[in-house]
Amino acid sequence: MGISAASRTRNLAYWEVAKDRNRLMNRHAGQMIAEELKPYSPFFERLCVACVGSDGRLEKGHVSRLEVVLYHRNIEKGVLAGIDRLVRGLKDEHSAPLIDDHYSEAKDIDGGSMSCAYGRRDLVYPSRVLDSHPMHGNAGLIVSAKEALSVELGSEDGKRILDYLRRRKNDARLAMASGKQRWKGRDVTNVDMEAGIAYYGNLSYDGRNVQVRSFKTGPLRFVQASLEQAASSLARSFSRRGPPGDDGRLLKELPTPTVGKLEYLQRNGLLRLSDSEVSDAADCYLAFLQLYHLSEKLSETGQDELHFERKEAAERTHALERIFSRNIARD
Repeated sequence: MGISAASRTRNLAYWEVAKDRNRLMNRHAGQMIAEELKPYSPFFERLCVACVGSDGRLEKGHVSRLEVVLYHRNIEKGVLAGIDRLVRGLKDEHSAPLIDDHYSEAKDIDGGSMSCAYGRRDLVYPSRVLDSHPMHGNAGLIVSAKEALSVELGSEDGKRILDYLRRRKNDARLAMASGKQRWKGRDVTNVDMEAGIAYYGNLSYDGRNVQVRSFKTGPLRFVQASLEQAASSLARSFSRRGPPGDDGRLLKELPTPTVGKLEYLQRNGLLRLSDSEVSDAADCYLAFLQLYHLSEKLSETGQDELHFERKEAAERTHALERIFSRNIARD
């Protein structure tokens, strides 16, 4: 696609600002968590409080709350529950909850699955480990989690994990193409490409309240899922057939930001993509990230519709479809 130099410059500049904003938010939240958890200081060598998702990727906009994972080594459930209560009791400067209202996930490095969320085999999300950013405690536990994830991907269960990831990528591709997602048996519109409108908010749809999330479910998830699948597939290959003594180096070195993952894998010759395709994919991702953040910002003023340039957005979705619809991992 024909992406102008001005567009690339604008999107990259926005990305630098977004990263800086996220780093400041994470640092502030980490300081608050450290202060609140002082009574649990004897456990800090066996504990790491990490943010995941858009916070870990340094891609959060202006609305969502922190999502937290408690990495630990053999800390009893009662202690973890106490830590969780303190962390989730934190408030921001406006007295709003700092942390997502779900209970924090706890991952035991020595006794739990690193590929699943909340220990459930039907919730396959290696990205929670891949996107983890340390906020307080022993950051080395995240490194250990990535080593354990690499071993898990190389095991007999690795094929099942990759099957889940392939389906998730395809679901995101379909959502990008249609602008819709399935919600409790209904098709919910996130983006109307023909009208040039993206929707955001907790909206009434067919008489029921649903979460509508603009470009998040389609193009953003499609790129994220493509890279999650590629990194997991490569890690499985390296774990099973890689150099002797491989200890998950790929996953340990892989950056958390989406564009960082893309560029790292390309730089190390691990993708079936040209440099121009990688550049186009990064630019498209950052363009949709900006639109998503703008949707969030408008929602704070009571607006649930974002009007966008239809032709440019359509070209970008077609470019992402062309680049990521195939297996991109060179394994």
